[in-house]
Amino acid sequence: MVHLRPRALSLILRASPRLPASHAAPPLVSLRRLVAAASYATASTASAPRPFAAEDYLVSSYGLDRAQAAKVAQKISHLRSRCKPDAVLAFLTGALGVPAADVPALVAMDPSFLCADVERTLAPRIAELRGLGLTREEIARLIPLAPNSFRNRFLGRNLEFWLHEVGSFDKIVQVLRMCSGLLSIDLDKVAKPNIAFLKQCGVHVSEIVGINLYSTRLLIMNPELLRDAVERVEALGIKRGTRMFRRALCLVAFQSKESVARKIQVLREIGFSQDDVSLIVRKAPLVLGLTEQRFSEMWIS
Repeated sequence: MVHLRPRALSLILRASPRLPASHAAPPLVSLRRLVAAASYATASTASAPRPFAAEDYLVSSYGLDRAQAAKVAQKISHLRSRCKPDAVLAFLTGALGVPAADVPALVAMDPSFLCADVERTLAPRIAELRGLGLTREEIARLIPLAPNSFRNRFLGRNLEFWLHEVGSFDKIVQVLRMCSGLLSIDLDKVAKPNIAFLKQCGVHVSEIVGINLYSTRLLIMNPELLRDAVERVEALGIKRGTRMFRRALCLVAFQSKESVARKIQVLREIGFSQDDVSLIVRKAPLVLGLTEQRFSEMWIS
């Protein structure tokens, strides 16, 4: 308490003139209150955590470049210490053996991963995957590809489902490189309805998964939008169950109706009849993936 006396005395000297004579507190009580106030203020200042320089920390500890660090730092600005990010880094590189070269991309993809609770969130997810038979090395390959999935309590269930659908762990890795959201999608509301509907259209998972970015995303898109895309492909004269139907669906599903209509109009403008355009789209649906500029360049050449 000795070191608090100068501060208490200063408070007393500042506060005394402001106290009305008729309401002045007894000197001893006033002194005790001011000493207590000074003690509380000093203790609060000493115990308050110091905010850490997130951008510098991300560069030095996680290996991000300055541009990446600046973006990620904005996402974790609420953190007041490096405790959680330190624990996450130790878990990744120590417990799991994730290569240091993979860490920057992981953090840049999912900055919130740094805020995860290792004991309550990450460790249980790892235990689930080990229960499915995955090795430490396999889990270390998965995390950089889909870090957000490791905060999803259905990760184990989702991975088990997709392993059955896709066929192998290596195939899962290939798919995740194109579609990182695969392991976090709602199976009952999205994945299973889409798979069932695609089968009705003559399209099976093995025929589209991992082929390209767009084909894989068919599995996790909004089911209503998928049905709309199928109707649009059929309106082009392409029948379900054909190889061209599958190709056209992968392109049409991720373009607006207006975009497809403009491309068809460009074909008309450069001299093709309506029958010619229909034939081109049915026989070579990949033409719908070309830009309008590419159409013009091909016609000129």
